[in-house]
Amino acid sequence: SHTEGVGKLDVQGESFGNVPPKTEIYIQRKQIEQELEAQLHNTYLSPIITLLGKGGIGKTTTALTSLHKLAKSEQFSLIIWFSSRDIDLLIEGPKAVRAKVFTIQDIANEYCHLLEIQAKSSKEKLEKLKEALSTESDYGKTLFVFDNFETIDDPLEVYNWLYQFIRPPNKILITSRESRDFKGDYPIEVGKMNYQECKELIDLLSNKFEISDILNEEHINKIINESSGHPYIIKILLGEVARSKELKSIKRIVADRNDILTALFRRTFTTLSHPAIRVFLTLCSWRSTIPQIALEAVLLRPQNEERIDVHEAIEELRKSSLIDTYTSKKDDSLFIGVPLAASIFGKEELNIYPGKLAILKDRELLLQFGTTQERDVKNGLMPRIKNKFKAISKVIDKNKHKGKEYLSNNLPILEYLCRSYPKAYLYLSDLFTELGDTEKVIDSTKRFIQSNPTSTEKRQAWRKLAHIYNKEDNLRAEGHALYEICSTPDTELSEIKSITDQLLQKVKSQKSVDIEDKTLIFEKIAEIFARRIHEEPLSKYYSALAWLYVHLKDDDKALSYAKKGTELDPTCSHCKNIINHYER
Repeated sequence: SHTEGVGKLDVQGESFGNVPPKTEIYIQRKQIEQELEAQLHNTYLSPIITLLGKGGIGKTTTALTSLHKLAKSEQFSLIIWFSSRDIDLLIEGPKAVRAKVFTIQDIANEYCHLLEIQAKSSKEKLEKLKEALSTESDYGKTLFVFDNFETIDDPLEVYNWLYQFIRPPNKILITSRESRDFKGDYPIEVGKMNYQECKELIDLLSNKFEISDILNEEHINKIINESSGHPYIIKILLGEVARSKELKSIKRIVADRNDILTALFRRTFTTLSHPAIRVFLTLCSWRSTIPQIALEAVLLRPQNEERIDVHEAIEELRKSSLIDTYTSKKDDSLFIGVPLAASIFGKEELNIYPGKLAILKDRELLLQFGTTQERDVKNGLMPRIKNKFKAISKVIDKNKHKGKEYLSNNLPILEYLCRSYPKAYLYLSDLFTELGDTEKVIDSTKRFIQSNPTSTEKRQAWRKLAHIYNKEDNLRAEGHALYEICSTPDTELSEIKSITDQLLQKVKSQKSVDIEDKTLIFEKIAEIFARRIHEEPLSKYYSALAWLYVHLKDDDKALSYAKKGTELDPTCSHCKNIINHYER
């Protein structure tokens, strides 16, 4: 293997070591290197550091770059490299190789071989390794590096054994695709390259392959986007351009390279828990960036008999680097995407998955949220949720009877969305309005009001309820809704007057009105009106308030507010009528 440790210790900078040479093609991952090197120089904290990330993402090359810099300092006297790599990811494709160490005993044997320690038995070699981990050797401080740790026979057992014996000032550095069972004292995630890093890699390789004249800006951007910033996939795609001397479909190239897909994803996929496999294959069934809440709503609906912890499965996939996660700055909503190569691999696995039909049903429901690309994440969750409700609305429009049944089947999904994104209660109430289910319209609108929306949204919801109660001739409920509108601090005085006029007209037009209901409503609105009337002292507001007190039979206040109104506007007929009424 091209990253297998050198067969014997040699002078490397200011250290003795067997660290493989740096790779010829490497783009600096400045932030990761700085974080790693800071921890390696920190003698007494974080005895085990892990570099975690998907296959071919650059863990080993980043480690080698930092280790060769580290060797030039005097931080460690010994830097010992143990390789468990069983596949070399070469530009021409993956190549199987024989791993150097598989077990704790293999590590002990290799350690004794490198340091030329004479040990009579395997047990004695293990004791020598324990001693080397726990104490400073005759050479000085030691850094033990384990590359491709996930290919060791039992990674968790070996990790726990190393963790038991490692002591400062010695340290351990691990590179691994896996992080489910161990993270180390200081885990560092090696993620995809950013745009600038990808561009630098493409420039370097296109010059090396002499294909700069074939590539164009559009194809370069496609390579960056479709590779999801994965350096090894970028190398493969450029290698194909160099081989064929033409620009081909990126998706087709990746799909045709089964060897690459297997090398990058098979080992990680086989270690996933069942819930993580279920979520991953669901995501792969449709290549779109999916809102996390949509995935949860669909997978957790009662019709899905299989109950899984979606949050935990997503986190497992994220740690395994099989998915990308994004956060919208607009509303902090979470989105999940699957890189092209992982998606193609997942689709192949879905074809032989026993639960394929259930996943296809989930996919059908997810499609209603609409296709989202990574660039659309900035728009937040609302457009996706609107799409889902619009899809159901179209079914209702075509056939109300079938629409009612369809809505009932989708209701658990919609209610899940509403609980996590309360504004969706308004969309739900609109669906019930289409079906003429007034009771559920009212209930959905109330649930929205309880979610602590903005003042404007709250007023709109109360207006909707007031309209419904008005049509039902329910003065008590309508009055309560109108009172809530008036009590919102930023409600305009003009709206309070309009509500007052509306109530006065309603009482006037109805022959029989419950006195207790009328009194209670008028008292509450008059109280708000009186408290705020100084904000905009106009005669029309004083006349409206005076009429409220007329109906409340509070003659003193009615006359007082009417007189204040005429002081502001002597021509105000409404105030004059009230004054004349009492003077007669």
